[in-house]
Amino acid sequence: MTSRPHTTTNVDGPDRSLTSGLETGPCPMIDSTRESIGRREHASIRSTGFWAAVLALVGAIGYILSVPLQIMSMLSPTQDSVLAFVSSLAIAPSFLVAVVALHYTVLPEKRFWTHVAVQLASIYATLACINYVVQLATVLPAGYSWSFTDQVGTLGPLSVLNQTPHSLMWDVDGLAYIFLNLSTLFAARAFGRQGPERVIRRVFLANASITPLFAMAYFWPHFSVPMLLLGGIPWSITVPASMLALSMYFRRPLSDDAKHTDARSSMSGAGHTDEVSAERSNAA
Repeated sequence: MTSRPHTTTNVDGPDRSLTSGLETGPCPMIDSTRESIGRREHASIRSTGFWAAVLALVGAIGYILSVPLQIMSMLSPTQDSVLAFVSSLAIAPSFLVAVVALHYTVLPEKRFWTHVAVQLASIYATLACINYVVQLATVLPAGYSWSFTDQVGTLGPLSVLNQTPHSLMWDVDGLAYIFLNLSTLFAARAFGRQGPERVIRRVFLANASITPLFAMAYFWPHFSVPMLLLGGIPWSITVPASMLALSMYFRRPLSDDAKHTDARSSMSGAGHTDEVSAERSNAA
């Protein structure tokens, strides 16, 4: 006489662990991004991320233009400072929004890396916004400025807030961009090593790799224009390239993401089905 395994019927409906697409066991299945936030919402997030990356790109270009204008004295120190600070202020919140949008459009198993990138971008945006708002709303209206020929800058009660080389706000500014670079370092892990994402990954890693040069430009004991250009020239290439690459990622057709996500989900689902079949065979 053969004994049958005891079975019970779930009166509340089918077992959700086999039908929901999510599993609570040691090898959870990965639900698709489209299912977790909806296809329409997914498209809205991508559109927001695209325009945020474009605005950050415009801000980066504006700041890059301010540097040769200052070196060649084509603008007054105050005019050049306004251009530089407004452009830089545009980068910070825009980059943060773009990284948050990236976080919600990558596969769930990649979101640890994008979560760290969001936290680092938040630190960058906080430091940068505080600095540039202080410069634009307090320092410049009070008549404070500096130039390459007058690195001490205007002297007075607000000198401590003036972003002159190796001042308090200079250090805050340098630290902010180090966090931006670290954010791209972690965000790079969210992109694949093959296909179009490989380019974005390499651009982000290239931007992170200039961090030592950038740190030297800001924190080397003796400031000079060549030292500034040591970090500024690579920055003027990798940061705009990162913003451009990020905007192109969001511009990619939604169907490409759907195919990629479905393929990954199918692989995960196939492995889970094999595990369930094996368990049933052992029970029988």
